[in-house]
Amino acid sequence: MSASVTKALWQNRFIARLRSWWPRRRPAAEAWQRLSRALVTLPEGEELGAQLSATLRDSLAITGAALYLAGPEGSELRLAGVHGHLDVPPVIHTPALRQDTGTLVPLHTLLAVPEAQRRGNGPRQWPLCLPLRANGRTLGLIALGPTTSGGRFAATEAALLNLVAAQLVVVLQRAEYARRIDQQRAEIDALQRQLDADSVTVPVETRGLPQFERIIGTSAGLQRALHVVATVAPTDASVLITGETGTGKELIARALHDLSPRQDGPFVCVNCGAIPANLAESELFGHERGAFTGAVKDQPGRFEAAHGGTIFLDEVGELSLELQVKLLRVLQEREVQRLGGQTIRKLDLRIVAATNRDLTAERGAGRFRDDLFYRLAAVQVELPALRERVGDIPALASFLLGGAAKTFQKPVVGFTAAAMEALCRHPWPGNIRELQNVVERAVLMCPAEVIKPEHLSTPAPAPDADRTHRPLGDTIREEKRRHVQLALLQTRGNRAAAARLLGMSRSNLARLLKSLGVPSTSCSDHGAPE
Repeated sequence: MSASVTKALWQNRFIARLRSWWPRRRPAAEAWQRLSRALVTLPEGEELGAQLSATLRDSLAITGAALYLAGPEGSELRLAGVHGHLDVPPVIHTPALRQDTGTLVPLHTLLAVPEAQRRGNGPRQWPLCLPLRANGRTLGLIALGPTTSGGRFAATEAALLNLVAAQLVVVLQRAEYARRIDQQRAEIDALQRQLDADSVTVPVETRGLPQFERIIGTSAGLQRALHVVATVAPTDASVLITGETGTGKELIARALHDLSPRQDGPFVCVNCGAIPANLAESELFGHERGAFTGAVKDQPGRFEAAHGGTIFLDEVGELSLELQVKLLRVLQEREVQRLGGQTIRKLDLRIVAATNRDLTAERGAGRFRDDLFYRLAAVQVELPALRERVGDIPALASFLLGGAAKTFQKPVVGFTAAAMEALCRHPWPGNIRELQNVVERAVLMCPAEVIKPEHLSTPAPAPDADRTHRPLGDTIREEKRRHVQLALLQTRGNRAAAARLLGMSRSNLARLLKSLGVPSTSCSDHGAPE
C-alpha cells in the first residue's frame, strides 16, 4: 500500500473520531464559555446568589440551582440565592459538612445523613452539591438540581463545575477582602472621629537645660541660644538679643539676670520705642528739680534704678542718634549725669539690649552707631522664629492653655488632634505672642473641656517670602519633623504606635527621629505615662 493511501486512511479515521466527539462535548464547551463570561461580570453583593444560580441553571440545562454563602461567624451557610425548582434548606451548619469531599456529590452524602434517616423522610431527590473551600475554610456551597433531560452529569460537566467552583472561590475571596477593607476603613474613621473628639493632653517637654523654667522647647535653634545664655549669665558682659517680635526676648533677658550674681538686685525693663523723644533723656538718666518746666522735684532715671542689678533696653534700635551718643557714654564709663544736674553718679549694673531690627542694615543706613553696636553686642543671642521650631508648638500651646484656663477660671484641659494640627500648620508671624493670644481667645470661646478647630482664630496662612526662598531640602525636613511630632503627640509618646500611624517600622522611625533631631525624651517604646 502506498504512503499516500495510508495517509488518506489515517485522516479519514481522525475526522470520524472528531465528528463523534464534538457533539458530546459541544454543550459542555458552550456552557463553560457562558459561565466564564458570567463569572467575570458577577456582582459582589446581595445580587451574587441570584445571578449565579440563574446562570448555572440556564447554562447547564438543569431544573434548579442555588448558592450558599458563609455567615459572619462562619459556623453556618446561608441560602444566598435559588433559581428554579430545588428542595434545599435555608441554612446548612458547616460543622455537619464532611471535609473530605471536594467533588460533586449528593447533599445527603456531603452532610453524612444516615441511611435510616434518608429512608424515613420518604422518597426524595437530593440535589448535587459542590463545596467552595479555600485555605481550610468553607466559603460557600453550590447546589444543583437534576438535568431537564433526566440524565446524570457527565464527567466533562463535573470537571467543568470544578473549574467554575475554583473561579467562584476567587470571586468570594475578593468580595471578602473588600468587605474586610471596608470594615477596617470604617473602624479607622471611627477611631479618627474619637481621636478628634477626645482631649489631647500635651505634656510640657523636658528642656535641655533645666534652669530655664519658663522657656519651653527642645528645638535645636532654641537650645543653642539657651546654651549661650547659660555660659555668659554669670559674667557682666553686655548682651544683645535679636529676633522677631514675640519670640521671647524679655524672657531671655530675665534668665540672664536670674542666673547671674545680680539676681537679688533690681531688674529694670525699658521699652525704648514707647518713650516720647522729648522725655527719653529724662526717663533714662533722670533729672534735677527745675531742669525743665514741670520738673518740681529730683527724679532718678532708669539707669540709677537698676544700680546693683540689670537694665534691659528693649527695642534699642528705636533710639535716636542723639540719645545713642549719650547711651554710649554710660556704657563706656558706667556713670550717669542727671538732666540739669552737675553730679556724676557711678553705676554698678549690667546692660542687656534687644531688638527686632537688623542692626547691620541699620548701621549701613547710618541709623545706628557702630561704636554703640559693638558695646551692646559683646555677646549676641539670636532667637529663632516660632515657624522654625514647629515641634515646640504642642508643648507651648499646652503651657499657655494651662495659664489661660487658670486666669479665666475655665475648665479647658486640652486640644483635639485637628486643633493641634491647625496650630502646627499656621506660620505664626507674631510668634509666641500671637500663639498666646490665639490660645487665650480659644479658652474664652470654648464651651467644653476640649478646644476644637472652630474655637481657634488663626487667620489663613499668608505667603511667606522667607519660606518661598528656602531650600527645598529644609522645607521637606520641616514637614517630616512636623508629621513625626504630630504622630508622637497623638500616641502620647509611644514610639511603636507612632510608627504604625506613620506606616513605617519602629527601627525606621528611630533612624528618622535621630536624623530630624527629635529628642528621645519626647517618646518611648511602651508609651508615655498618664
